[in-house]
Amino acid sequence: MTFQPGAIYSTWNPKINAYTAYQFTHLIPAKDSKSQDSYAILQLNWSGPTLPPIDELANAEPFVFDFYFWDKQYEHVICPAPVPKSYTYIGQLPLLETEIPKSYGSWTPNDRLERQRDWDLIPAEKRAAFYAAVYHHNNQEVVICDQTFRIRNNRLFLESLPDLTDYNELDLLPCLTNLRADRWNKKLEQYINNHYFIYDLELHCQENNLQSAHPNEQIAQAYDITNGIIDLSSSRITNLAIDSALFSVIHKVILPLNLRQLSVFNMSEATPRAFFVHPYEGKDCTLMLSGKESIRLDAIQGLDHMSELYLNNITELDLSFVVTAFPKLDTLRIWGNMGMLYHTDQIEKLDELTMLTITEMFGFLGSEFPPPAKLPKLDTLWLTSVPAEAAASIKQAYKHEKKKGFDLDVRQPRKPEWIADNVDNPFRTWDGRTGITAAQAQKAAALYKNFASKLRALQARTDVTVSTQNEQTGESVEQQLIDMLCTYIEGFNKLDKRKVFIYTEEREDIITAVSPLVSRYATELKNNGIYINENRIWEITDELRDF
Repeated sequence: MTFQPGAIYSTWNPKINAYTAYQFTHLIPAKDSKSQDSYAILQLNWSGPTLPPIDELANAEPFVFDFYFWDKQYEHVICPAPVPKSYTYIGQLPLLETEIPKSYGSWTPNDRLERQRDWDLIPAEKRAAFYAAVYHHNNQEVVICDQTFRIRNNRLFLESLPDLTDYNELDLLPCLTNLRADRWNKKLEQYINNHYFIYDLELHCQENNLQSAHPNEQIAQAYDITNGIIDLSSSRITNLAIDSALFSVIHKVILPLNLRQLSVFNMSEATPRAFFVHPYEGKDCTLMLSGKESIRLDAIQGLDHMSELYLNNITELDLSFVVTAFPKLDTLRIWGNMGMLYHTDQIEKLDELTMLTITEMFGFLGSEFPPPAKLPKLDTLWLTSVPAEAAASIKQAYKHEKKKGFDLDVRQPRKPEWIADNVDNPFRTWDGRTGITAAQAQKAAALYKNFASKLRALQARTDVTVSTQNEQTGESVEQQLIDMLCTYIEGFNKLDKRKVFIYTEEREDIITAVSPLVSRYATELKNNGIYINENRIWEITDELRDF
């Protein structure tokens, strides 16, 4: 169908168990022949149990969001073609918004309608105090346990308040939404369950607990939990993140009805099991798992109906375990770390699957991958940095589905020799990325290798100094690190100066590539009685960045 501004589409939104409606306001042509057109879509203030006739939407207005930090905004975003087959054309209505939006979004329905309606149920005086702190009293300060905070502060790390025992003092921060806790007790649990605005909670271990001789005992002291149970059932938490090390003392977590995302990090094959209680066993929720080793999928119990699974930093994954642990998935996203993927044929057992993305995973063949007929609900398949043979085979098998609105995106096919050459290259994702030339990707890898080589040499000199008990000051090591990092940063400054290509994602890649090396080295030095100021190192090198 030829696009006309004002087209109305409706799609089922599993987040709220209802249909929602959108107006397509603009067609945005692709910039070149290799790119796709995009559509600007505007969410309407309507939802219902069935697809609506066009007459029912005749008086619909754009949905205005003002919950939390939304300042009376529309949800008006740009989404890339094609229109998913889950979107049904309803008809035409007069255009409600003439300006092209500047924000990009996703076709995947979100839960903002429900969150707005939940927000509207909060007492008006509480919402007024929230708005006042955010928009009117942003320079005002409050004191909690001798620590000074701006009243508009919405994030708090409890480790910065080790003496806090009366959690009601946190009410001095009327727009507190994000809390990171390094301890737990009944009083804190009750406070969170009765708080109107805390929706993002992270439970983590103090680093010294993890490095102590008896970490489980140290964790148990910080997490004073009756029967190993944390009960968040009465809270407004939508995002919960838990360090898997806490599973040594947390055996059961009772989740709230409105949970949207559960993250478990620092996982490994040795992660203990934990049972999660959710009214719908994870239906309409996202589970994010990450670790430095192979992830133990059966460590997460009780969430058999989980809708979305995101796996990060994967080095090895057997998809038969995914199917067994989470058989009701509609979305599966896998981000590998030069990972190996086994039993891809098992994907066909996920008969509710609509979206699958696989990035930087190898070891599988195209012939193993299920054909379209085996995945009847799948409408989105993104493959990035996968074996070249599999990429070509899958692309061929699914090419005819694109005419039906199937979103197929296959990028950066990798030949065996490329895989062998890039195992230790943190900039391997730059090879083939849009906007980055092969020469830029190669130069980035060379800058990293040069830094890593110099760091190994410095580490060897430090080890010799320590073993021979010669004097080696932290200041000397710190300055050498700064000099090395300056060379590294300046290399990227020169690259970007020739032709600008370093934006937010690339900037993060550049720092993320070397920061773990520096942190590990700083820890080794500390264990040998040599102390360096990591904050000062990054402050100095950060000032050198032109990108």
